Amino acid sequence: MRKKSPKVQSHINRLILNGYFEKCRTLPEITAKIIEDSGEKYYTNQVSGIILVLVRQNKLSRAISPNGMYVYSEGSVCPN
Repeated sequence: MRKKSPKVQSHINRLILNGYFEKCRTLPEITAKIIEDSGEKYYTNQVSGIILVLVRQNKLSRAISPNGMYVYSEGSVCPN
């Protein structure tokens, strides 16, 4: 099975450019959006590593929502 990391990276970059992360998003929401847009099957673990890299590069912010899930957004941290 071929790695899909470069494809996932390009999908996430496109979501950032299109303002998808202006609202706080969970990892399952991000994965579902990539599947919806690409028509390909992706798993959350294929997306999570790339999201973490973007958080470390300060391209995305991460916070914990009231229900205990991590949420990701562009720019400032999501309000609780």
